[in-house]
Amino acid sequence: MALNATEIARRIWRAWLTKDYLRRTQRAAELFLHHYDARVLQGPFAGMNYLRRSHNSEFLPKLLGSYEAELSGVLEEIVRHG
Repeated sequence: MALNATEIARRIWRAWLTKDYLRRTQRAAELFLHHYDARVLQGPFAGMNYLRRSHNSEFLPKLLGSYEAELSGVLEEIVRHG
């Protein structure tokens, strides 16, 4: 199947955005680690020391404390009632 020019351009654009996104998130993670080390800032795991890297998932949301946002109410309820 031959690709038309629009599809080729779309694929190049998608690849470029992905590469740029990865570069920016890597830089943001480096800055975060430099200033805050690998400590979770907010949420149910605030204050916990985290690994300095993450595999197969986003890193910064975990350190910012927003990764488990949907679970925070449930976790608080479990802790409150044992």
